[in-house]
Amino acid sequence: MKSRRSMAVTALVIAIALGIRAFAAMPQNTLATDDTETQAVTITLLAAEARFSDVASGAWYAEAIAYCSENDIMNGTSDTGFSPNESMTRAMLATVLYRLAGSPTVSDNSFTDVEAGMWYTDAITWAEENGIVSGYGNGIFGTNDPITREQITTILWRHAETPDASTAAETFADSSNISDWARQSVSWAVDQEIVGGKPGNIFDPAGNATRAEVATILYRYLSDGEVGHSPEHSPPVEGVASTVYMTTDISPEGLMAVYEALDRELPGNVAVKVHTGESENSNYLRPDFIRDLVQFIDGTIVECNTAYGGSRASTAMHRQLAIDHGFTAIADVDIMDADGYISLPVVGGTQLTENFVGANFANYDSFLVLSHFKGHTMGGFGGAIKNISIGIASAAGKSWIHTGGNSMTSP
Repeated sequence: MKSRRSMAVTALVIAIALGIRAFAAMPQNTLATDDTETQAVTITLLAAEARFSDVASGAWYAEAIAYCSENDIMNGTSDTGFSPNESMTRAMLATVLYRLAGSPTVSDNSFTDVEAGMWYTDAITWAEENGIVSGYGNGIFGTNDPITREQITTILWRHAETPDASTAAETFADSSNISDWARQSVSWAVDQEIVGGKPGNIFDPAGNATRAEVATILYRYLSDGEVGHSPEHSPPVEGVASTVYMTTDISPEGLMAVYEALDRELPGNVAVKVHTGESENSNYLRPDFIRDLVQFIDGTIVECNTAYGGSRASTAMHRQLAIDHGFTAIADVDIMDADGYISLPVVGGTQLTENFVGANFANYDSFLVLSHFKGHTMGGFGGAIKNISIGIASAAGKSWIHTGGNSMTSP
């Protein structure tokens, strides 16, 4: 199902962080389509300028590579080349994380295959000292070995201090190929939308990660970014101002108090956009916390399916997750792309010209967006805008955004 709709939607965004709640009251503007003459609030997804001659500006990985280059996270393989399709080695990834830590002083290296005085020596030593890498055993690190997909998830999971995770790894068709030591890290990376599956619902744990793939994974991990959009690269929207409220009362009553302070009535049929989580240990707003507010506005909780393997990859699984997490006990739940998607234009977009959102988006007059910021160590503050862009995109729309408008089937 694909169509263009003309609609006006009032948006009220409440962005929620761990320990602090930041509330943004957005002006009552509308999402404009080609055949409306309404004031538009536009989020433009821009392609990053290519920094290297072998990185096309329209490539799905271009913005991630630009981000990593600008922030000195990854360097090129030469002054003019990045080599996006070459394999990333284990030494390279250790060096990336070592730079992020500020390149601290280290002690003596214990690996027999890590030569002294090399560009990677201190980085690997630091990574071992901090429990981020452990090598293959018998004193072997595998310096120049290509890093695999399950290895990179494990290293980043350790870098994030081994947070709890769901069992998302078990949902892949090739889950039996995932090493036992990597299962929790793969589940965590999927939970946090840092790494996704491949076509056919496989994870390909032993597949070598290219430099472009690693840049994309690091971009998502470090900036809370989605390929095709990064807050650092988006221009401000002229003429749109927000009023921000903050409270330390982290309770249902505190949430209600802030909503009432906004003095904004949400007209018509109200959708409440939340993230339904991946497991009991993943980051999502618990139903008991939001129940009073959702029921006060007579809202319907809405979500869309994901474009990667996991417990939200299909409508049936997603509905069951909503039941398991208690969302259906406090309100009706609508998986908006259960019956397909519709197209909303990205006005003035240079990389994307439309966003494919769940078809049931058209059934609502107002959206209350309840956002939490991701819980991994260096998660960025992209929660609210992400929740009303890629968050309401259908599974096909998420692939469309992740690939910069190149595919609706493979993120």
